[in-house]
Amino acid sequence: MRRIQRDALVGLAVDDNRGLRCLIATVISDSGLVPTVCADGLAAWHLVDTLRPTVVVTDLDMPAMNGQELIHNIRRNERKSGRRTAIILCSGALWESHIFEAMDAGADFFLPKPINVMMLKRILQQIARVALKKSDGPDPVFLDREYP
Repeated sequence: MRRIQRDALVGLAVDDNRGLRCLIATVISDSGLVPTVCADGLAAWHLVDTLRPTVVVTDLDMPAMNGQELIHNIRRNERKSGRRTAIILCSGALWESHIFEAMDAGADFFLPKPINVMMLKRILQQIARVALKKSDGPDPVFLDREYP
């Protein structure tokens, strides 16, 4: 396992499709963040607390722990820690009810699959810019919603 500098901006790509994980990791890297990948939500959840990613890009439908459960767990943990992680949901599952449930769980952005790489890169670059400007206080860009 590689060592990541403590103050590095980290992007965590979570998808059970290896090709998409690699694509998302490349876009994360091209956006100025350090990419890390996981094949499912459970593996990602085990990394989130120690890795402290700036952003998580996750699929919705995965084994072990799906994207909605991962998002819910991240947001629940944030209430205790006071940290805020940007979350981008990317999914080919276009059932409105599932998307709304995941967004209600706390996703900040939704991108349908196939992923629009330029759109993902723009969102990631904006998140990185905000994170670099961030002071010790909370980030107002991502505090416009409260999560259950």
